[in-house]
Amino acid sequence: MFHMKIFFIHLENCFVLQECGIPLETLVYRDQLDIADILKTTRVTTSLVDHHVLSKHDQILESTVTQIFDHRPIDPSTDWNKRNVKLKIEEVGSCSTLIAAEIFKVDENILSKEMAYLIYETMIYDTVALLPENGRAKELDLTIAKKLEEKFSFTEGRIAVFEKILEAHNNVSQLTPSQMLMKDLKIVDNIPVPGLPMLVQNFLKIDAAYNAIENFAAITTRL
Repeated sequence: MFHMKIFFIHLENCFVLQECGIPLETLVYRDQLDIADILKTTRVTTSLVDHHVLSKHDQILESTVTQIFDHRPIDPSTDWNKRNVKLKIEEVGSCSTLIAAEIFKVDENILSKEMAYLIYETMIYDTVALLPENGRAKELDLTIAKKLEEKFSFTEGRIAVFEKILEAHNNVSQLTPSQMLMKDLKIVDNIPVPGLPMLVQNFLKIDAAYNAIENFAAITTRL
């Protein structure tokens, strides 16, 4: 679950939700929830999707985890296998594939066309249009994509779907330099590495870029 400010800089996420008519202000964001307070009065169950290692801020939820869907190899530091947790960890191109497969297995009637399209778009984007030559799509990705296309009559070309989402991802015209640094941030061996949408020399030409870098360094040392 994202904090609101972080979610808004994931432009492709905002795009697909708005495309389906879902107002971003109606979503529930991590910084709007007091998890500790909720746990005092409410029985909570947690599903982890696209990750299976809780951040230090979410360790409070560890005992509430009941199921995990992920396409990354199991982190050896975890012990989910020893608990009563449903694990669905499989090497696929998109974690959305695992979610769709589970829905088809349990009750496909809960899958509205809008929900199906959100899942479908995510699968397309994660696997680079499901093209075999890109090496990301696995057999299950292709199977689930075809089922969604047939069930909901999705006729838009896969490449066209990928390209419109990629365009939204790359359109950083409304982002500040600080937001650009955080947009595609990766942590490698505890070192924050920003994935800039442009060459570094071009980024440094933007007004306030140097101040943004200083602030970025100060913030990320606390991550």
